[in-house]
Amino acid sequence: MRGGVIIPNTDYTHISALLTDTLGRDFTYLHPEVMSEKCRVEKGLLHLDNQVNKETFRLLIVPGVKTISLSTLRQIESFFQSGGNVIFTTQLPEKSVEPGRDQEVKDKIARILAAGSSASGKAFFIGKPAPDALRAAITESCRVPDVAFEEGAELNYIHKELKDQSVYYFANLKEKPYRANVVLRGKLKPVLLDPHTGQQVKVTYKHKNVHGMETTTVVLPIEKNSSIFLIDNIH
Repeated sequence: MRGGVIIPNTDYTHISALLTDTLGRDFTYLHPEVMSEKCRVEKGLLHLDNQVNKETFRLLIVPGVKTISLSTLRQIESFFQSGGNVIFTTQLPEKSVEPGRDQEVKDKIARILAAGSSASGKAFFIGKPAPDALRAAITESCRVPDVAFEEGAELNYIHKELKDQSVYYFANLKEKPYRANVVLRGKLKPVLLDPHTGQQVKVTYKHKNVHGMETTTVVLPIEKNSSIFLIDNIH
């Protein structure tokens, strides 16, 4: 990006690119005010209670930031203490938006990181968020992710739920056909929909229990520069 003021240690665009293009992880940006005002914590999960697009998070990545509001940091600490997982990158928060309360920010950050992998959630600080370091922290945080690809075979994807029915969209932006195992969390009965032809296609899949959780492994075929919808329990 060109123009504007370069803010040291601002890495959220770098983290976003790593998640989407390298690690194959769908994510949602959460504004600090949304975090503190529109999210609730319950049993290790952070719930975004939008009327239309509700979301639930097991892992929160806090990109490099020097200043943070105490209300946002309290929500992060509450999420962690309830069993949620937190990854800080590049720059730890050390100043408060509220005047004269910097020490409270430092104390809360220290408590979260000192707990590490306690009876609460897991907490990490990655000073230099390279792909391998970020992948390792995410894997330790979520042993059974929402969507898992074979390493080196990651895709861009989006997962939504519509009336308790999972809908996935996978895009193959490569110049060669894609065919690899993709593991989805949950016991699904998937079918494929080709958005280019409108045709429904059967897909090979199998169920397996991983770390006490049901998963569905799908052999996903996608032509080069193409895409596919995968839908659960279609009628």
